[in-house]
Amino acid sequence: MSSLDHVGLTVEDLERSIRFYCTVFNCVVRERAVITGAEVQTLTGVADALIHTADLQLPEGGMLELLQ
Repeated sequence: MSSLDHVGLTVEDLERSIRFYCTVFNCVVRERAVITGAEVQTLTGVADALIHTADLQLPEGGMLELLQ
C-alpha cells in the first residue's frame, strides 16, 4: 500500500495558510525557514528573492510544505 509522503504548495499568505491547514486539517507545524541565495535566484529569476517556508505534519502521516 502506498501513502502520501510530501506535497508542496505555493501560497500567497504563509501565515493565513498555516492557520487554515492547522485549523481545518489538524496539521502541526514542524519547521519554518527562510531560503535565499543563488539557488533561489536561479529558481525565481529574481535577485535577492526570499522564500518563506513551513513544513506541516499531516495527521495521517506525510508532510505538507507551504512556500511563499
